[in-house]
Amino acid sequence: MNKLFKYFALIIYISIVYSYTINIDSADVIIKQREYIYMYRGGLAFGDIDNDGKKDMAITLFRGNFYSTEYKVFILWGNLTNNNIIIVNNYPCLFNDEYVSDFASFGGLKIHDINLDGYEDLIYSFPIELEDFYPYKSSICIKYGKPRTSWSPFEYITTEAGYNIMIRGIYNGRTEGQSLLICNCDDDSGLELISGSGISGPESLGSPVDGHVTVLDFDSFPDSGLTYLDSIETCTILGWLPGSPPPCYSVDSIAWLGCNTTNLGDLDGDDMEEFVSTATGFYYPGLPFYPNFPESVGIMDWQVCKNFIFWGRPNSLWRLYNRTQINPGVDSLLTLIYTPWRGQICAGDVDGDGYRDLIISKFALFRYEFYHSIWSWYTFSDTSKLYLVFGGPGIDSLKGGVFSANDIANVVIKSRIPCDGTGYVTAVGDFNGDGIDDFALSSSNRQDPGVIYMFFGNRERRFPRFIQDAPLKIEDDDTIHFGDTAFHAFDSIFAIADLKMCDLNNDGIDELIAINMHHTRYYFRFISVNDVDLGYIFINKRMSVDILEPSGSTLCATETLVFKINYKYPLKLSSIKVSINRDTFTIGSPRLEYISTDSILILLPDSAWDFTKGYWICIQNITDTIGTPPDSLPLCFGFNGATTAVCEPPKPQTLSLTCYPNPFNAEVRIKLRMPDAGDAKIDIYDISGKLIDHIRKSKLTAGWHELVWCPNVSVPSGVYLLRVSVGGEVVVRKVVLVR
Repeated sequence: MNKLFKYFALIIYISIVYSYTINIDSADVIIKQREYIYMYRGGLAFGDIDNDGKKDMAITLFRGNFYSTEYKVFILWGNLTNNNIIIVNNYPCLFNDEYVSDFASFGGLKIHDINLDGYEDLIYSFPIELEDFYPYKSSICIKYGKPRTSWSPFEYITTEAGYNIMIRGIYNGRTEGQSLLICNCDDDSGLELISGSGISGPESLGSPVDGHVTVLDFDSFPDSGLTYLDSIETCTILGWLPGSPPPCYSVDSIAWLGCNTTNLGDLDGDDMEEFVSTATGFYYPGLPFYPNFPESVGIMDWQVCKNFIFWGRPNSLWRLYNRTQINPGVDSLLTLIYTPWRGQICAGDVDGDGYRDLIISKFALFRYEFYHSIWSWYTFSDTSKLYLVFGGPGIDSLKGGVFSANDIANVVIKSRIPCDGTGYVTAVGDFNGDGIDDFALSSSNRQDPGVIYMFFGNRERRFPRFIQDAPLKIEDDDTIHFGDTAFHAFDSIFAIADLKMCDLNNDGIDELIAINMHHTRYYFRFISVNDVDLGYIFINKRMSVDILEPSGSTLCATETLVFKINYKYPLKLSSIKVSINRDTFTIGSPRLEYISTDSILILLPDSAWDFTKGYWICIQNITDTIGTPPDSLPLCFGFNGATTAVCEPPKPQTLSLTCYPNPFNAEVRIKLRMPDAGDAKIDIYDISGKLIDHIRKSKLTAGWHELVWCPNVSVPSGVYLLRVSVGGEVVVRKVVLVR
């Protein structure tokens, strides 16, 4: 089929060598545990659990096998970025060992203020898989947030006690809550909890592995006690197997629907968010599979991933689909995107145009032979790929359709190495603080030491052709993992279990947080050693510029200007532009020099400064190698009595607006760039168009300003529109309040 979105300009692939490589052990914060445990999967969630205004982090750890499982939730209090080492055992721990999961199936973990008391609450799940061992149903549990001093260092939780609210699953002994997400996917003002269950389905459909996805409205939750999912559900959509195919296809199955779910945000601008749920099916040996998608054709038992985008819809439509089987090609608000092998989808605005873009990961992976015992690697030559689909008005053409990821991609970034497992976990956020979303993905470091690759969004839509050429590469070259000839299977690789970007220190720049995956034999040499690495936090900081010389505001005839550049990542010399009044200079000009050993930028006079003339000397642009700018640009310094009347510094040409964090809890910061001096008016509306609040600022100068909206406690969670008016210009931004 032809490419979608032909109105987009031709994308030119720019092949670049990654600008910066660091080792994972150089993380700004290393998270450790004092004892070795078998953690097959782990997860991360963020929120203010103790209501102190600082963002806390919750970490789940799983130890699982056929006969026993341990499940832990550690609550790490705020100010995490002020530490170099974090020992999780020094923080409150919730512990359970009663449920059994043969694969230690990933339990969902989220943080959200359900009861609107200012304390954000833990939402976690017990995804029980083996009903023959225990008579428990899988459960979703809520534990209310409370002051830090009220948390016990160690608390035993069960499927019968230790919760404030428990929601029992529908089907006995299956994986309810295997994945959880919070979004606003309908037309009411409240948020919804989406529960995915990869191994749950009514026995009448012929198999327990169909899976299902359930939409739950937080407003339907009881204040406390036990309830059942089928009594409060808005909608449960079921997977299907070949015994009961939907009308459009009968060759393949949709199994394990709900094993992974992701909030995509509002893709089509209708104030309802979309989410994606993945499912996998089997391709049986010897049978051709989906000839319309040549990448999927083969003769081996590949798994083919099906990514279902559920488009936001009115609550009445969700209820209409309750307890029906998923129906790609028939449901006009459902999109099916195939990724051969395995894959997943996330979204963010990676080109800064105000529309959210799809980031589709197709990770070619090793072969799983039998449970935890034998791992081998495919000998095929297929490579992992990232597909970028740029958002915009044309995104509506995806609704109701069935596509191969390759056919709708505007940009394809592929691995140089076959079957390297790259893209198993992805994350989206603004790591370099330029207001455009960045994205990161994990890799197995089987054939290359890279374990995380970071790509930076840009308005030019320029991305490397190859994953290994990412602008920021984090690698693990420890011989125990990469390059150790004593190991040759899954046991020796360094695998990422979860990867997130989140602004932990409220500086407007997201941190990158990674939790690694342990296997039973993965650290077998270190079982008796304490303080095993569990996770890593990478912190970025905005660049800053200090003027060292001259010390005053007067330029002597032969004065040399000296600037000290402070940065976290190496400076990108080609980005430097300095102006003297209206003349601009770059590195390489005889007047501008950079001394890397001291991080000093020197501006030399080409003739004597005229002490009767005012000078504006401005750093118009400067970034590091990953694109991190200073807090504001241009950075201007006036000398010899310079005034705006004499020679004003260059000013922004258009009104610009950035809101962070978003979603937010207590407050959202509004970074406003004024093209001219004047008054700013900000009106805040809910999604029904009702005016909720307003901010007025008078006599603002041209340039950057930061305003703050702190919603009243009576303002509920939901989506709000910020309408900013300056002069004749109007800009609207959407923010999400999560109580």
